[in-house]
Amino acid sequence: MYLLRCAGSEICFFKNGICQGSAFKDLNGGRYYPAASMYTLPNQSNCVVKFNFGPDFEAFPEDFGERPIPRPMVEVPYHGFDGSVQNGIPLASTRMCPMLKVVKEND
Repeated sequence: MYLLRCAGSEICFFKNGICQGSAFKDLNGGRYYPAASMYTLPNQSNCVVKFNFGPDFEAFPEDFGERPIPRPMVEVPYHGFDGSVQNGIPLASTRMCPMLKVVKEND
């Protein structure tokens, strides 16, 4: 599968509102999902990671340079995903991977 590279795209990580730099640049077109993976040894205390997708940010970054100011995920409109075409290129086989699936429990 070949996806077009999006010049100027980047993924940055922030810790307490301070940019830790660009982790990835000029990414291939597609969807990216936030994730974290940690490992601690048995004699170490547990590692804790907290994602904050808004709308109330505890440490909102002050300087974004030329980049657009991010919006909370709750403000991002939902768009359906056509798995047969991604980045303008038809894909032979696709799998849809929802970011979030809400299930209502029976009372």
